[in-house]
Amino acid sequence: MSRIVFDEAKLVEQIVGGDEEAFKKLYLKYIDQIYNFVLSICKSPELSLDVCHEVFVKVWSLREKLISENSFKSFLFTIAKNHVLNVVKRASKQREIYYQIKRNMDHSQQRFVEEEFLYSELSDLVNSAIDILPPQRRKIYELSRVEGLTHHEIAEKMGISKGTVNVQLVKALKALKNYLAANGYVLKLSILIFLTCIETN
Repeated sequence: MSRIVFDEAKLVEQIVGGDEEAFKKLYLKYIDQIYNFVLSICKSPELSLDVCHEVFVKVWSLREKLISENSFKSFLFTIAKNHVLNVVKRASKQREIYYQIKRNMDHSQQRFVEEEFLYSELSDLVNSAIDILPPQRRKIYELSRVEGLTHHEIAEKMGISKGTVNVQLVKALKALKNYLAANGYVLKLSILIFLTCIETN
């Protein structure tokens, strides 16, 4: 699978085994997305926070079912969708309001699905670009992005200067941007953020 994608499958395995630290990592990764999703439906920040808390509590209580799920994110959003729908049903006795909110929810969920697809496609392209980098440049990039080493740590590990590390990372970033542009990606802000997590120290 992708080298730079969050190792979600491993964390899910740990969660199924009751690992709270692994659950915390996925909570931190998805809490903002779940909050925005819920907020787009019920329009109440306070209620959205309560719903988000209840969603993650429910996911934890159902963690053993994750072993049969293909995607943690899909499972999480399904729980969120069902839960917020139940909250709205209880809060509103007017059927017309309920179905209008449900339509809004379906639209919001579709938008999140489209964003997930875009991210997956972008990840695949970035990995293809990494594969064709020169060996040293690719190694430096992976030590920085995958293993999270600092420029100083990379320099010591590879026996090169810190300046060389910085130059190679800049060249790697430029190559990735050019590769994406050549494959039809306009380098908008979201993609630049995706690529430019390279430290400058």
